[in-house]
Amino acid sequence: MLATHSPYHLQSALLCAKNIENIQGCVLLQTSASYAYDTRKVIAQARSYAREFKKLSISKDRICIKIPCTGPALNASPILLKEGIYTLGTSLFSVAQAIAASQADVLSISPYYNFPWYHTDREQWPNVEDPALDHPMSPRIVRTQQIYKRLQEETGKTQPLLKPASFISAREAMAMAELSCDHATIPKDILL
Repeated sequence: MLATHSPYHLQSALLCAKNIENIQGCVLLQTSASYAYDTRKVIAQARSYAREFKKLSISKDRICIKIPCTGPALNASPILLKEGIYTLGTSLFSVAQAIAASQADVLSISPYYNFPWYHTDREQWPNVEDPALDHPMSPRIVRTQQIYKRLQEETGKTQPLLKPASFISAREAMAMAELSCDHATIPKDILL
């Protein structure tokens, strides 16, 4: 039997509700990374979040559930979209994942600009002077944009918004404007 409710889901929804007036667009909650390869569990957790938001009078058009860009998790996206629940593809490191996210009808993708371990092992981090030109993730973002533009032109289908994350420096975050990304998830240590 799938766990479809958790006190954490309620607490997460309550935190979002306290801040919803300060947020344009959707609030975001993430499914458990341990569900990355289980479509049914991703769907169950997303539905649980949606139920908690409904109890707080937050409509589905104001929520977006972050799901990993794995095949099984992305399979949940079209099912959830039919129920009015938007998704954002996260844990995205490649152009192939970005294409799969488009095929899954996610609202947005969140390419990780840096691998997670760069945050703890700075010797591996590509600390470049001009991230838009020299960071190894920048060409993937540009290529994704090119592919999304082509898909939009050829199919007429709206493509996911690009909302990169996992920045270590302010230069990297600012490079997202140079790369014409739609949004960016910027950590508070860079903002302050």
